[in-house]
Amino acid sequence: GYHTLASVAAPVLSPGFGVTEGFHGFDGAKPEAEPSAREVNERLLARIDARDANDARPLFALVNYYDAHGPYVARPEHAPWIDRTRMKRMVDLARKVEGQPRFARIAAGLEKLSDEERAAAVDNYDSGIARADQALGELLAALEERGLRENMLVVVTSDHGEYFGEHGLY
Repeated sequence: GYHTLASVAAPVLSPGFGVTEGFHGFDGAKPEAEPSAREVNERLLARIDARDANDARPLFALVNYYDAHGPYVARPEHAPWIDRTRMKRMVDLARKVEGQPRFARIAAGLEKLSDEERAAAVDNYDSGIARADQALGELLAALEERGLRENMLVVVTSDHGEYFGEHGLY
């Protein structure tokens, strides 16, 4: 009985993985790039705006941001705490070295992550969280402007966080 829409950035939530069934509109990631949280919002809002004005069904929307996933990329506007003179723009712990992702090699003791690179990864990850947080605020404001917040339930969840060496894990 709901009008169901989804705008997602995670590649594993894209068409072809069996998660699109039951949605009236579904925008997934493209194989070559995950959309930013802002792009996810834009796609969802475009679908909401294109919805038939006479459609009285309640709306269910699945929104998935991927900005806090690796490779970790610093965006200065979302990371004012990062010293710009030492900013490392990207840290990719999933990049394969000798056939294994770096995070696995580091966890196994085959490679050491420098304190500087670890700090950069954490800063860049936090920058991704800040981008997603800002985008969520923008989405909620846009839904308010459209009169959709009055009867809305918002659920925010996460599939995991990152260890960055805590307990020896990456």
